[in-house]
Amino acid sequence: MSTNEMALEENVINNEPSTSGSNGSNGRDASGKFTVGNRAGKGNPLGGAVAKLRAALIQAADEGDVNQIIRAMIDKAKSGDVAAAKVALEYLCGKAQSMPEESSDKTGPQAFVFRVNGY
Repeated sequence: MSTNEMALEENVINNEPSTSGSNGSNGRDASGKFTVGNRAGKGNPLGGAVAKLRAALIQAADEGDVNQIIRAMIDKAKSGDVAAAKVALEYLCGKAQSMPEESSDKTGPQAFVFRVNGY
């Protein structure tokens, strides 16, 4: 095992950030946060644009607008629009969880199996 591998293993065991990189501290401070000038620590490049769009949406819509949108979605769901019904029910009741399905083999620990993605 190389010196770098041993240092990495020791850091993992001690739950410490790695200090064995080509740039010394691996671009992180003692607590593991990115240091100033680290190219990987710039964050989401679109985060500022998304924040501006959200702020504009919040300023443009008032409580009455939101109520109208919700009412329209519920009306569409009631008239048979499956997509609108799915969205409305997921927000009202929460997203559906997978249900256990009884297995044909009723013995052993495999008495119940969970269906995942329809399989």
